Amino acid sequence: MKKIISTAIAVILLIGITAGISFEIYAGSMPKTSITKITALEESFKVEMKKADKVTGYQVQYSTSSKFTKKTTKAVKTLNTYSAPKNLKGNQKYYVRVRTYKTSNKKTYYSGWSTSKSVTTKNKIALQKLTVTPASATITTGKTLQLKTALTPKNTSYKKLKFTSSDTKIATVSQNGAIKGLKAGKVQITVRALETNKKVVVNVTIKKPYVAVKSIAITNKKGLTLEDGKTLKMAAKITPSNATDKTLIWKSSDKSKATVDAKGNVTALRPTEFVEITASTKDGKVKASYTLKISRKSGYLTKADLDKLNLSGVNNLMIVAHPDDETFWGAGHILNSKYLIVSLTNGFHQDRVKDFNSVIKRYGDDKGIILSYPDISRYLYTADGKYNGYETDMWSTCKSGMEADISLLLNYKKWDTVVTHNPDGEYNKYHHQQVNSLVTKCIDKSKNAKTDLYYFGHYYGANAVIKGPKISKKDLRMKEQIIQMYLPTAQGAYDAFKHMLPYENWILRQDW
Repeated sequence: MKKIISTAIAVILLIGITAGISFEIYAGSMPKTSITKITALEESFKVEMKKADKVTGYQVQYSTSSKFTKKTTKAVKTLNTYSAPKNLKGNQKYYVRVRTYKTSNKKTYYSGWSTSKSVTTKNKIALQKLTVTPASATITTGKTLQLKTALTPKNTSYKKLKFTSSDTKIATVSQNGAIKGLKAGKVQITVRALETNKKVVVNVTIKKPYVAVKSIAITNKKGLTLEDGKTLKMAAKITPSNATDKTLIWKSSDKSKATVDAKGNVTALRPTEFVEITASTKDGKVKASYTLKISRKSGYLTKADLDKLNLSGVNNLMIVAHPDDETFWGAGHILNSKYLIVSLTNGFHQDRVKDFNSVIKRYGDDKGIILSYPDISRYLYTADGKYNGYETDMWSTCKSGMEADISLLLNYKKWDTVVTHNPDGEYNKYHHQQVNSLVTKCIDKSKNAKTDLYYFGHYYGANAVIKGPKISKKDLRMKEQIIQMYLPTAQGAYDAFKHMLPYENWILRQDW
């Protein structure tokens, strides 16, 4: 009976081969295998099989059906492990079985299938966010910048990134995010998370290597004098000529004397023997300075200015160096007559102007003018705020302008009295002496040369016997009150000269 069955099988195989039908040949003596471990992966799985000797390889078969109606079969040579493609369905149950096979004499022999095991694949973890730092960057040619990336969540299934440059002639980027600058320009570095729609664009500027400024030289002709109200373009030479940033920061040591704009255009605002214009690099490490004089050849005043004051009832003229001189040396007279009081200096000093105008208003019907000629009692500072000397005679740049203003005042109308500082400058104050000299000189040339010219009285030390009468107690009280309006600016003068306040013994020029 066994012989008949074997003969029948042989006949069937012969007929099948002749007809071109393929058959699997099962050999009862073939070593078998089994699944020792099966691991669920993201949209995949991994199978580990019992190792079999003297076989060509293994076959793995998997299906979503336990009956393996629709199945996939894969051969694995030599290795006893198999990882399914990573494009299976996630969260899907698969049935898996394995067997061995052997190829010999152009024939392949198979063992029987092992007992199947099931595994449920995992879903992929979505990428929620891709972060790249820095978000933008600037690098120099030849240098490298490393981009840093972060994935959210960290255990996302989509970890593969691709880096690209919008212009590889300007900058390249490696697949680990290292950007290398090649030449000056701008590029976009795009970072993409593969198999997702996530991407980040980093704007990168490539600059030439930084070349620092070594020196600045102001090339304007030395010793220039600029007329008040005029402008001067400052010029500077920067070394080296290929410096990366040639921007200069221009500064004036005193903005009340002259201003300078970002382009180096200087505007003269008032006469001075010294104003320093400085050009420096942005970081202030390199700088150059230029000392400029500002002149005033013409006066500040015009006849129209005086007409506006309505001086018809004012018949006395007082010309002083500073605001407060009129009160220290002449308040008693001012309180009893109408004066046009002219201070030649400090019209540029807001606080002094405010105090002066308040005092003139306090006097009542008197009029006042404060001009912007310089006050020589002033320390000099550079544009950096460093002490740079003491002014001794700034009027060399503006005496012609002062003479023009004084002459206009003297000739404007017939004055009953003109009064100014005495030749001694009261207490040897150089500025006061100069005002005395200018007023005396101008009145001699004026059409009112015969007008009575008075000088302030002699100054006496605190312990000296003072000659002459005192002003009335009423006027002295008023004088004290008005002087308080000049404090604290005039505190030093008040402390030094308060013993002289009761005395205003003016002296006619010819009696001096």
